[in-house]
Amino acid sequence: MLANRLSVLMAERQLSIKQVVQDTGLSRNTISNITNNPESNISTETLDKLCIYFEVDPSEFFVFSPYSIELGLNSNDKIMLMSVTYHRKEQLYDLLLYISSDDFDQETDARLKSFDIYFDINSDMGASKVLEIYNSLPMIFKTQLTNRILKHIEDSFDMTTLDISIIDQKDYTKTDTYDYLASLDKEVFSASIRLPWVDLEKNVTLTKNNHLKFI
Repeated sequence: MLANRLSVLMAERQLSIKQVVQDTGLSRNTISNITNNPESNISTETLDKLCIYFEVDPSEFFVFSPYSIELGLNSNDKIMLMSVTYHRKEQLYDLLLYISSDDFDQETDARLKSFDIYFDINSDMGASKVLEIYNSLPMIFKTQLTNRILKHIEDSFDMTTLDISIIDQKDYTKTDTYDYLASLDKEVFSASIRLPWVDLEKNVTLTKNNHLKFI
């Protein structure tokens, strides 16, 4: 994986997009796209101007990781798939999506911080390896992988087809996630998202096509 460090270089020098545009003569769309999409293509002419402007060489402008990571979906089992290629060898990991209405500490059976909905995304077979891969990534790719998984949930999962576990102490029942959220009579829902490497707190809404949107 290869990504540019433009946003980092700008932050280090306390430069705004407007200032970079004015100083380099590059268009605002170009600078915004490179900043917001670190893996986007950059022409050699643009790269030349930016390296001269920031007084760095291309090796300092880019960051590289030997891993190539793609996300997919097992449509039958509603499981996310993470394909990891390293030194031309590909390994496939499952990322199970478990959704619940509550969260309890297993040791004390005490309710933890309260959210409207809880997402637990983990690997059933390769959790330690997935975490090892994540920890080896430069920070920019760690952030990108987390954001890509959230985007994958938004794009790939229809909430009417996913069950949610309704937890009342030790009693469990299931219903579809869309009906559960609709029953809360809210437009914005608080969500806890547990990934193998980080716990996140987000707000979510339901879209017109029954998907989620993290906000």
